Amino acid sequence: MLTAEVEFAETIICDLCKTSDKIKTQRQLGCQGQEKAAEIMLKVSQSRIPDLQIGDCVLITVPKVDRGPSDPANVIAVIVNQNEHKLYQLGTKYGLVKGWYNSASLKPATSNFLKITDLRIENLKQGSTT
Repeated sequence: MLTAEVEFAETIICDLCKTSDKIKTQRQLGCQGQEKAAEIMLKVSQSRIPDLQIGDCVLITVPKVDRGPSDPANVIAVIVNQNEHKLYQLGTKYGLVKGWYNSASLKPATSNFLKITDLRIENLKQGSTT
C-alpha cells in the first residue's frame, strides 16, 4: 500500500510540474504576442500620422461647443516651433496659439494658405498668445 501512495503522490507532483510548465510557456507566448501587437500598432499609427515640419500650414479643429453657428470648423495655422517630444507650437495671422499640439490633433492643409512670413512678427517675438 505504501508504494501505491508514493506512486500516486509522484504522479500528482508531476502533474503539478507539468501544469506550471504549461502556464509558464503560455505566459511567454502571451508576452511575445503582446509585443508583436504593440509593434504593429506603432507601425500603423506612424503611417497614419503625418510628419510635420516648421513652416507647414495646418488646420486645427475647433470643438463644436467653442464655436458659433457661423464660425468655421477649423483654424488655419502655421507650425512655428517644435520641441523634443514632437509637440508643435502654432501661429496664426493674429499671433501664437496657446499651448503645444501633437501631430495627431493637426491636419495638414491642402495648400499653403498661410506662411511664417505672413504672421505678425511682433506677436511672435513678445510671445503673446491668442
